[in-house]
Amino acid sequence: MALTLKPPRTIRSVKNGVEYWNRHQQLVGTFRGRRVNVSTGETDPVKAEEFRIDFESGALKTERQGGPTAATGEDVTFLYAADAYVVAKDVSTEDTKRVERLKTQPEVKGKTLRQVTQDDINKIAKRLYPTSIDSQIRSVYTLMAAILHYGAEDANDWCPYRRIEKPPPPPKRNRLPAPDAYAKLAAATAPENGGDPKQSLFIDWLFRQGRRVTEYLNDGVHKNSGILVEHIDLGDLCYETHVSKSNHWQVFELDEVCAGRTANDADFKRGGGPLFPWRTRHQVYAWLNPLCERLGLRVTKEVRTAKGHKYKKVVSVKMTPHRARHLLGTQLAADHVHQANIQGILGHRDRKSTDRYVHADRAAMRGALATRAKRLDTVQALPPAKKERA
Repeated sequence: MALTLKPPRTIRSVKNGVEYWNRHQQLVGTFRGRRVNVSTGETDPVKAEEFRIDFESGALKTERQGGPTAATGEDVTFLYAADAYVVAKDVSTEDTKRVERLKTQPEVKGKTLRQVTQDDINKIAKRLYPTSIDSQIRSVYTLMAAILHYGAEDANDWCPYRRIEKPPPPPKRNRLPAPDAYAKLAAATAPENGGDPKQSLFIDWLFRQGRRVTEYLNDGVHKNSGILVEHIDLGDLCYETHVSKSNHWQVFELDEVCAGRTANDADFKRGGGPLFPWRTRHQVYAWLNPLCERLGLRVTKEVRTAKGHKYKKVVSVKMTPHRARHLLGTQLAADHVHQANIQGILGHRDRKSTDRYVHADRAAMRGALATRAKRLDTVQALPPAKKERA
């Protein structure tokens, strides 16, 4: 089947109980023996057709640069297989950067897909991330396994299927912010206290909606990235945004407090464009980190290097934007919200990811034990058993 364009809201998929529809023209079909399902990022059919032409020419260029033709059963290089995997699977921008970094490692340069071994993968992981097992698993082992398994698919048959051994994951850490983090940040950024209205609105969205920082921001390159005013529906209390990590569009429910504050926002009243002015997470950290230090949610100390340079070393952190996301997942679980709904609110495609965002809450555990104790105290003694007649 040749590549064809599917109009918006014609491709439906359901994963773990969450329904997804394509928002843009979708490029689907088979190209050079590879299955393709790629979002064009365009709603205009003319621009989507231009994307299809560019996609086919770019894929052919990648094929020529990769060396051998990608025919079934041929012996291809790892570099070619990595490029083919990125094109065929439509991976996220973050994973594309990780794949490019893997391609520069000496253990895979000049090797065919069949020649890459488990020892090669172990060396790459230890070199790139010597101290972080989480990063080794996410950025090396998972992607290397995905590339090798893609090469072992029946449509490719570039290498035999093999199981990639991953290191055991580290113990789950408590990534919750300080209990009073939201109250302190909300009070410090409140307009009535002289705070910035945009920063105050961002804090509310951060704690109440639970998106990743980059999902709030329009990077200035992709016009549909971030929270856009035209994608917010205050009547239906929902908004649509692009989930960067899993590279898909999803409609999320909107908190009533966020909806009320958004309705009074100056940018929202103008009727278009990004809701927040920052383009990168570093621009957010530029004002958030000093604010957290002033509120005691982040402690640093000045350190001097051997060459005399000064820098701030982080001693303890009680609040980061991502910890607000963990807090939302934990509080929803404490309120007995079904896991499928928590998964939909956080925007996860895999329930295992949702499990990592639910942490044990000491207050909830104490409350559960107190409730159990009351139930035990109110249990009435059973009546004595009747004696049977002889």
